[in-house]
Amino acid sequence: MVVRLLVTFLFLYFCTDAIAHRGNRNTSSKFVTLPEHGTLKASISKTAWSKLLIYQFLGVRYAESPSGTRRFKSPVPVQPWNGIRDASKFGRKCPTLRDLSSMTEEYRNAEDHEDCLNMAIYSPNLAGSLPVMVYVHGGSFYLQSAIEYPPNYLLQSDIVLVVVQYRLDALGFLSTNSKEIPGNAALMDVQLALNFVKKNIKYFGGNPNNVTLFGQSAGAVIVSTLSISPAMPDDLFHRAIIQSGSIFSQWGTTANPVGDARNIAKFAGLNSTQSLSSLNNCFLNMSLFDLLNAVDKYQKDLSGGPLKLGARSISIGGPSNYLPDLPQKIVSSPQYNKSVPMIVGTTKDDGSYLATIVYQVLQSHTSPEKLPIVSTIMQMMCTFLNVGGKCEKLKSVISETFWTPEEVVSNDFSKIATGLIDMLGMFFFKIPAMQMALTNSKSNETNTFLYTFDYEGQNTRFGYGEDTSQYPFKGGVTHSNENIYIFPYPSDVANLNTDDALMSHELLNLWTSFAANGRPHMAATFHWPPVNSDKFGPYARINKKVTIEQDYPNEFVRNISEKRQINVWPLLKILSDFK
Repeated sequence: MVVRLLVTFLFLYFCTDAIAHRGNRNTSSKFVTLPEHGTLKASISKTAWSKLLIYQFLGVRYAESPSGTRRFKSPVPVQPWNGIRDASKFGRKCPTLRDLSSMTEEYRNAEDHEDCLNMAIYSPNLAGSLPVMVYVHGGSFYLQSAIEYPPNYLLQSDIVLVVVQYRLDALGFLSTNSKEIPGNAALMDVQLALNFVKKNIKYFGGNPNNVTLFGQSAGAVIVSTLSISPAMPDDLFHRAIIQSGSIFSQWGTTANPVGDARNIAKFAGLNSTQSLSSLNNCFLNMSLFDLLNAVDKYQKDLSGGPLKLGARSISIGGPSNYLPDLPQKIVSSPQYNKSVPMIVGTTKDDGSYLATIVYQVLQSHTSPEKLPIVSTIMQMMCTFLNVGGKCEKLKSVISETFWTPEEVVSNDFSKIATGLIDMLGMFFFKIPAMQMALTNSKSNETNTFLYTFDYEGQNTRFGYGEDTSQYPFKGGVTHSNENIYIFPYPSDVANLNTDDALMSHELLNLWTSFAANGRPHMAATFHWPPVNSDKFGPYARINKKVTIEQDYPNEFVRNISEKRQINVWPLLKILSDFK
């Protein structure tokens, strides 16, 4: 207790010292002039604990509206403007079905809802040359916006934060592998945003030669895609932080985007067998609500598997050329030469988020109590993983590892939940994270770091604000819980208690020190060793005390290993046959 109080005192002391330090910096103007574009007027905010000054430039356009004939296509850079643009309010969010459903039809049709390609830029010092952190938000490729990622924690450190909005759902990811709908428009958006940052961030006090791209979940998939893509220039970002998502996550990509597009056409009431030219014309002229509604219906079609994202994922192949082949083939090619300093990791219980989806699917059955739970879940996994004739072998291996015979026979969700959370976390997040880290380590062996985030604080994002009492299990350190300590959102979790504030301080130090110089650190005595591409570690376990562990695959069975002894290595050997 005495130690924690001492740490709290030191934390507050150094934050107070930083106030005086930053107070001597440029505070003379809230205006920034971009030579190729025009002038922006900021608003002012303050950091969460030290009340340091933050210049906020909200709704900064980096592209023209991607609507009309520009729908689905590469974004057009923003044109110069006359006069002063007020950047004190957030720009339009990229449209979601949820938002459109709450609007009247008249309002849906009266506004250009697709005109959403803007970013928020936050700076503590407009005259500086500070490290830049560009955040790509998550949200399953079809939700969220810049407003959900405030700067008030991160800017305790001297960095410039940029939060990018990109086209969501079908607008950002639909593909017919044609020049009319090439696919991966969202990645084109992020690339253009990075171009804007490279050209203009110096006017906001940022260093264009020190840019860290980071993201969580779907945002992490985008970041990791751009990290390995042969189509991506090497000078747009210089480091990457990848939180609970990876290009090796099967949920993040589709190898059959044209098939997805035809299925969406069917759910939109169109002839799904018509020519691609006719199909393109239909999608280009379809109302935004009808388009997103058709995608949503396709997503909910269980014949594709309840964990399938369909057109809400990154296309492999096609004219966008971000992923000309399967990610595994790209990184194993002799021509592959990408080298990006990188932090990669997951939360301890990333799988609990997906367990809620599985539970809802089972409960939607007409007689859920009669379903053989484990067998049904394993069939879902076979569909998702597309293992074909190897399904029975996969079922056997997974069942024997994650559940005892008694748990299987009980057919009680509360008894199989622990193994389910581990199993889902393994397939959807932890194996892909390990693959990303080990792959990157081969080309950057001194600056690739792997982690698990284990801290369970006062607040949680389990259920994302909705009632979770229906679930017969707890969320634990669930998907996106680490972001509680990086961004003060939503408002009901913005006031951290002492322990949570200290955790936030430690995590922010790791992230921002890495952004500054490529080495994550918290204190002079702390050393986080890079992962070894020939091994499965070392890796950092981030909790009240950060420890360095070996053998990352032990994280695959983290929860069930607390109940019984598990040897994960035979499982890994068998899973290697399913690649």
